Amino acid sequence: MTTATVTFRLAGPQQAWSARERRAHRPTQDHPTKSGIVGLVANALGRDRTGDISDLTALRLGVRADRPGNIESDYHTSGSGRFPLLPAEVLADPALARAAAKGLPTERTYAAPKNIRRDSKDILVGKREAAILTTDEYLVDAVFTIALTGARGLVDAIAAALTAPARSLHLGRKAYPLSAPPAPVVHPVADPADALALVPPAEVASRYTTWIEETPVRSHPAADTQITVDQPTRFDQRRNTPRLESRRTTAAVPHPPTGTRTVDFFAPEEHP
Repeated sequence: MTTATVTFRLAGPQQAWSARERRAHRPTQDHPTKSGIVGLVANALGRDRTGDISDLTALRLGVRADRPGNIESDYHTSGSGRFPLLPAEVLADPALARAAAKGLPTERTYAAPKNIRRDSKDILVGKREAAILTTDEYLVDAVFTIALTGARGLVDAIAAALTAPARSLHLGRKAYPLSAPPAPVVHPVADPADALALVPPAEVASRYTTWIEETPVRSHPAADTQITVDQPTRFDQRRNTPRLESRRTTAAVPHPPTGTRTVDFFAPEEHP
């Protein structure tokens, strides 16, 4: 079986990568997770949420932080509050009209959507005090180069899908789109670290941090290899299993070879 590696870039004003279940606090890691990358690729391929992803999870992952970005957080409150009514709405309700005539407040209360139910008279009711409170973390202005190594046929299919994805792609959460096309490139190498060394980074720096998926059979694993629980098994039940990942610091990669053209999607179009 011929092995190859596809590299592509993930850039956006906001990214969020976490292997934990969504709760009131939604954290992010400092680099993309394998579950997130497999989900992005599955979307590009048009895979169904309940479909088999075993071929994608078998791919070996490499990530390089071209621009690490910063982790920030937002505090959100949704549901449960009060909103003012328009004059016509007040006049249409006799009780509110009487309240307005007496100079009383003419507002309505509302509840969080998840707490709204219909009562015995088929009227929408809700627990007004049950607001939904969340804290969302996300990476700001980060850029990563991704490498996926596996069978050449699957790698070619992924490269084609990332060029013309079947569905929209997002950076960990649906509200976080890519700011530039991923621009996939297939390399005839069998190691994600080797493929990353062939791709110029998006930012100029003296050193870069990379995360490389390791195999348990490696005789001399890197000293900073650790277990991370972000290996997806299926998406309809969000189940992850452990895998090995090493964190490395690498020197700057060389500039593109002569004849390679770098495309800036935001530069003014050139005319002859």
